[in-house]
Amino acid sequence: MFRIRLKLVFISILIYMFLPFSSTQAQTDFHDVDDDFWAKNEIEFLHEQEVIFGYPEGNFKPNLSINRTQAATMLVRALGLDTRNRPDPGFADISQNFHAYDIVATVAEEGLLTGSDGMFRPGETLSRAQMAVILQRAFELSGTWDREFTDIQNGFWAYDETQALAANRITTGYSADGTFRPSNPTTRAQFSVFLARQIDEAFKPADEDQVKESMLVTLYEEAKEGRLLGTNVKIGSNYYDVLREFGTPDSQSVNYMQYFSGYLVGLNPTGNVFLLHRYDDAGLTLNDLTRVFGPPDREEVQIGEMHTIYHANLYKLTFTRDFIGRDNYSNNVRSVFLQPRDPDESYYEIDKSTWQVYENQKFGFKVHFPITWSPNDWDDSGMALHEKRDMYIVAFARPVVEYDFEFPPTYYDTVTLNSGKQAYFHEGADDQFAGYHMILIEDGIEYHFSSEMALYFYEDNKHILDEIMLNFEVF
Repeated sequence: MFRIRLKLVFISILIYMFLPFSSTQAQTDFHDVDDDFWAKNEIEFLHEQEVIFGYPEGNFKPNLSINRTQAATMLVRALGLDTRNRPDPGFADISQNFHAYDIVATVAEEGLLTGSDGMFRPGETLSRAQMAVILQRAFELSGTWDREFTDIQNGFWAYDETQALAANRITTGYSADGTFRPSNPTTRAQFSVFLARQIDEAFKPADEDQVKESMLVTLYEEAKEGRLLGTNVKIGSNYYDVLREFGTPDSQSVNYMQYFSGYLVGLNPTGNVFLLHRYDDAGLTLNDLTRVFGPPDREEVQIGEMHTIYHANLYKLTFTRDFIGRDNYSNNVRSVFLQPRDPDESYYEIDKSTWQVYENQKFGFKVHFPITWSPNDWDDSGMALHEKRDMYIVAFARPVVEYDFEFPPTYYDTVTLNSGKQAYFHEGADDQFAGYHMILIEDGIEYHFSSEMALYFYEDNKHILDEIMLNFEVF
């Protein structure tokens, strides 16, 4: 096992301080690296450390793909490796007259770049996966990231090396889609950034967990005051406060103001804010929530998503996660919203003492529902319910039907009724209406409880629909 001595930056700086100034000393600015270039600081740092010198005309050419010889040269300089008296590496494409022969011999003996089939391929570009392998070897990096790149699965030939780079904050991948893009060529700027991060901790990106923790703590503190992070509007603000903060809404209904900047503001009948909804997920996961806040105070299945709820004084701070399959929800947070909470959850306490009961004798089922909801016979297979004109609910049964698709569909979740029977359930919504569907299959009969209603009415009555569904009986 080779051991590589890392060049000590502070020693280099001390030596540099005592060197006499020379007019031939390399300049610190490259013509083609602007002040606002994303990798300027790292390139400048490596230049000062005499790891890179650029091209004779004063350019660095940061966007060019780096080749194997250039990468080897930068590594040898960064690691402070002695290139003298190295054995001939024996590459068929590298003669002793090659301008970087001593560099190639050094990295070959150290096991950093070994070539294949007896060839070194000095001008071949370095892929991002190859770059990860070389850096992991050079600096003996280890560790496992707590996430995975979306385009690198366990079993990929450079999986361990890319994981080690990410665990050591040498790379974060592409934040837009979570990829590493291992087959893409490595640019000179990218290699410089990765190398600078390894040499000096100051260049490493902030620890993602620390950033998320800080953001969540601030979010919670704001929520206790009735605000969502990023806005001065709070629960109880009025319509004009919303207009001053966000401007004219992109769309508006009686109860909601939608902004394509990522906010949905809910207004009660008096025009005051009762809900703030933000669709910016900030890359949060359920693991982040439980790591910072602990177990949630409550979880609820809502319209095609799971709501993870934390109490923040007089408010409920809710994080939504998408439904992705039967009994399965995404780990990724899609949005966050804030609304007042009743500490006793009295909103969900339902007095069923006055409820009516509908019995269907043909198929043998019962439906319990509020006395204020009016039943109408649909036919002998079931009945319809309505409380307002924009609400439509049916409960019916029929013999099992042959479908040309999987039934119940795989996107339906499972739910256990109060009777102990297992049913299938799905919620869905567009920008105006919500749909709600329960299916129970028993002894060759399909039992359905289905509804469609305006979103604002659904918000107010979902707890009642849940109670009707859970008390659905087959006799």
